[in-house]
Order: sequence, then structure tokens, then C-alpha cells
Amino acid sequence: NRRTTRPPHPLPSAQPPPARPPGPPIAARFTLPKRWPAAPKFFSRLVGHVTIPDGSVVQPDESFQKTWRLRNEGPTAWPNGTRLIHAAGAGLRHAASVVLAVGPAAGQQLDISVAMTAPRLPGRYVSYWRLALPSGSVFGQRIWADVTVAAPADDEPAVSSVSVV
Repeated sequence: NRRTTRPPHPLPSAQPPPARPPGPPIAARFTLPKRWPAAPKFFSRLVGHVTIPDGSVVQPDESFQKTWRLRNEGPTAWPNGTRLIHAAGAGLRHAASVVLAVGPAAGQQLDISVAMTAPRLPGRYVSYWRLALPSGSVFGQRIWADVTVAAPADDEPAVSSVSVV
């Protein structure tokens, strides 16, 4: 039983390809800008921790204000609506983001503060933060709050021995 099959592709024809339409080449019909305008670049640098230096000891449920000093390292001012957003870390209670009152001009410094509350359990807690444009794009150095929550102090002194007279 022999079956005949057709070739998978049609056989080439002897006809020439269709002629190109008259006019200039396709590339010459469109004009592209020689250079797209560059988007502004935003940069920040941590100058220092103004309050609550790394490793500060706080009490359980203690409220404190963490303040960082940042410098605008970019060529342009940060736009209105720039925020400091919580990026990572758990345990410390605080707002998810803080809107900057004003974006510093190039080369200027700015203090940014976040109100925080320590957790009840003792231990080390680190909270990481980033600057974000109104569009949500993050930029600049990651900054952090690094605290140790102290173990609760005993209110009554321990009794080492009892004397009965």
C-alpha cells in the first residue's frame, strides 16, 4: 500500500517577486529625533543619623522619632510628592510612608523623620527605608533604623534568702 504525499511547501514558482512601490525607501519616509531627551536622574546620600544611632537601646512599647540627614546628590531638585517609604523589616510600628515637605535642590541637605514605636518583645529590630518619586520609582541609598529593645526590668528585687527570727 503506497501513499503519495504532497511536499510540505509549495514548489517555487518561476514568477519574479512583486515590484517595489514607487517612492523613497521606507526608512526615509519617517523622521526620528536625533536624540531622545534624557529623563532626570535623582540621587541621595545618607549624611548621618541625627537621632537614634545604630544599636540604640529602647524600652518595650517606647515611642521615638528616628531622623536621618540626607543630601541630594543629583543634578536636579527632588519633585514635590517625593516620599520616604518603608522597604523592609518587621517589628517596629510606624507609617508605611512619609511625604517630604519639600524636595531639596541639588547639593542641599534635608532632615527626614519618622515616628516609630518599639515592639513589646526584646531583641534587635531593623527597619529599611527608600526614597520614592511620585511615580513609585525608588532612588538613592537605602537607609535604616537599627534598635535593640531591652528586656523588661523586674519591678521587685529578687530575694536571695529569708531569715526567720
